[in-house]
Amino acid sequence: MIEEYLHVPLKDIPISPLFEKLFGICYKFKINVPANFFLLSKSFISVESIARGLNPNFDTTSTVSVYAKKLIFDKLSPKKIGGDSYILMEEMLLLLKDTPSALKDIIEMTRDGNLKIEFEHPVNR
Repeated sequence: MIEEYLHVPLKDIPISPLFEKLFGICYKFKINVPANFFLLSKSFISVESIARGLNPNFDTTSTVSVYAKKLIFDKLSPKKIGGDSYILMEEMLLLLKDTPSALKDIIEMTRDGNLKIEFEHPVNR
């Protein structure tokens, strides 16, 4: 599939067949596709169909790529990554701060014979 679209200009790649082939591969190899991705692809296919009906020369891929680039940039911007990293570091510091007292509690419960460990095995459905 990659070879088929590798050297094709973005404007010449039809969305519907591309998604059909992609989902065919996912089905063949039993790859679980997130529902949001599936719904997004159906939306793209619908938009392409309507747009081509109204204007056969409409370039869906180029139009969508503008929004996709913005979305990717927003998700991967240094500001977003920095903010996410800061929150993660705060959570790690809180965890490190609480660990000694939690370990002390576990040791005391073990020493007093009050430590109870329960295991639950989920039933296969």
